[in-house]
Amino acid sequence: MDTRAKSNAEFRNEVSEVLARHESSFDQIHGTLQTVLTELQTMRVSQNTVPLDNPFAQAETSHNRPLPATNNQSPSHGTTNTHDRNYTHLKLSFPKFNGDDPTGWIFKAEQYFEFKNVAPDQQVQLASFHLEGIALQWLRWLTKFRGPLTWNELTKALLLRFGPTDYEDPSEALTCLKQTSTVATYQETFEMLSHRVDGLPENYLIGCFIAGLCDDIRLDVKLKQPCTLADTIGAARLIEERNSLQKKCMRVVTNTPIPFRRITSQEVRERREKGLCYYCDEKFTPGHRCQKPQLFMIEETPILEPSIAMDTPDEPDMTELLPEISFHAIAGTTHPQTFRVVGKLQNKAVTIFIDGGSTHNFIDHEIWVGRSTRSEVAIAACQVVLGVQWLATLGSIEIDYNHLTMSFKQGGKSCMFQGLKQPTLTALSDKELLHLNGTALFFQIIPSHESTSVNDHPADLAQILTEFEHVFAIPNTLPPIRTHDHHIPVQPNQEPMSVRPYRYPYYQKTKIERMVKEFLDSGLIRPSTSPFSSPVLLVKKADGGWRFCVDYRALNNITIKDKYPIPVIDELLDELHGSRYFSKLDLRAGYHQIRVQGADIHKTAFRTHDGHYEFVVMPFGLTNAPSTFQSLMNDLLRPYLRSNIFLYGTYE
Repeated sequence: MDTRAKSNAEFRNEVSEVLARHESSFDQIHGTLQTVLTELQTMRVSQNTVPLDNPFAQAETSHNRPLPATNNQSPSHGTTNTHDRNYTHLKLSFPKFNGDDPTGWIFKAEQYFEFKNVAPDQQVQLASFHLEGIALQWLRWLTKFRGPLTWNELTKALLLRFGPTDYEDPSEALTCLKQTSTVATYQETFEMLSHRVDGLPENYLIGCFIAGLCDDIRLDVKLKQPCTLADTIGAARLIEERNSLQKKCMRVVTNTPIPFRRITSQEVRERREKGLCYYCDEKFTPGHRCQKPQLFMIEETPILEPSIAMDTPDEPDMTELLPEISFHAIAGTTHPQTFRVVGKLQNKAVTIFIDGGSTHNFIDHEIWVGRSTRSEVAIAACQVVLGVQWLATLGSIEIDYNHLTMSFKQGGKSCMFQGLKQPTLTALSDKELLHLNGTALFFQIIPSHESTSVNDHPADLAQILTEFEHVFAIPNTLPPIRTHDHHIPVQPNQEPMSVRPYRYPYYQKTKIERMVKEFLDSGLIRPSTSPFSSPVLLVKKADGGWRFCVDYRALNNITIKDKYPIPVIDELLDELHGSRYFSKLDLRAGYHQIRVQGADIHKTAFRTHDGHYEFVVMPFGLTNAPSTFQSLMNDLLRPYLRSNIFLYGTYE
């Protein structure tokens, strides 16, 4: 368009006409596209096809994919396509598989199929695009011999090839699992094994997790008594962090080397003659303090010399002997040859340790004054140690260790020293043990003789216990048949339930056999041919033992629940207003004192790895067992209820 010879007004008018023509053309094209889009959406809804944005949809290509809806689209079509438009535009990557974690890969692949609405006949082809390494090689080999596969056939074959074998028992591996590194690694392995076993109660998982922890973590976690598995894992991680911090602090203290040097008795004499300090190479003066103290070990070096017959006096010269100090004087421990008194040295109170095991007298270097016959030490428990050198000057001595007195005569006058009593040993608290650093000694006091039981019962109580001895005896027979025998009403038209037993580790099978034998010997159970069957489970107790439990959950689901009232503890506590004296009676195996009605015994049947049995008495775990027990106790003690007896049961 030539605009050089036209004015501005003419140019603007011509441009406006051209734009108007283009706008009318755009409106026609837009209307045509809207019509085509509406027809395509109608065809897709009528044929019930998958969204067009899915590349694996049935018989759809990218050429006939509908355009995005505009504001002029009808409300009905806009509502139909909102869900597909929101989800199909999300970019998701199909998971890749190289042979590791087959169950996890199958789960993610099926989630992808469901989210993207992939057709069943396209699933295997899509999955084959994302196999790598040994998995891709295995699929090529499998399709070569078996031909095309469905998704179910592929997953079964994949689990047989890359999944766990039938010889692997995850429940056995779970119970035998032990912590060998950090708690986080142990938790990861524990969760992987527990996910492969279905139907395990949380109490069982908590017991297995605590049992596999390290000794320095397991005991602390058990003391906290966590109620959930999450609390157990959290407590274990906190305790592990605390232990690591304590080990760091101890490592810093213990890694500091302590230099020491061995000196012989000859070097000791030379230092004494030259007036040198025993702990450093400087001159020794009263009040001397070592600038760089060292640790010395004095050892006696025997010198073999030829013996010469000489006329020597028989009396030994104590001054020529090397000074020896006993361990009790160094550590300050009590001993029949030791004694503590308080004295004064130049008007200064000092603690004097009288020790018959030390040869000489010793004094602490901080209070050493002048030259004397005493030896200077810096490692004694007391400031002054008086040994045999001083005790020999007293003559005859009488010591009473019960009253800590020492009597002797000095210059014709009787003298007596009163010793200091030693403080008794006290146990450290748990907080003091946590902050204990360095090396410590732990002692366990065990009596040397067996303690004799003292019968401190009053005469009246002893007479009652003797009169009713049969009440407190351990029951060894079945309880009598009563009107309150337990009944198990089952919902109408219910088939006998039978639950497959769990797989037990080999070491648990021995424990189950022993417990079943004890029940058979006591008459609590008997062999059964009932069509009912419930599994048995061993739950680890806090003391390390095992609790025999029958999983009656399937039986409880088809049992009609009764509505017998169970007392509430808050209401019972209100009834105690004004009471002054209290006592408590606990029944031994209370449930086993009630029999099961003959017509319902077969419903209590349980199965182990080596037999099928049924309870004759009321077992634990039944849904109406607490009501039966409460009803029997209420009827037996009804004349005394709310007057001087209250009944409350902790039904576990």
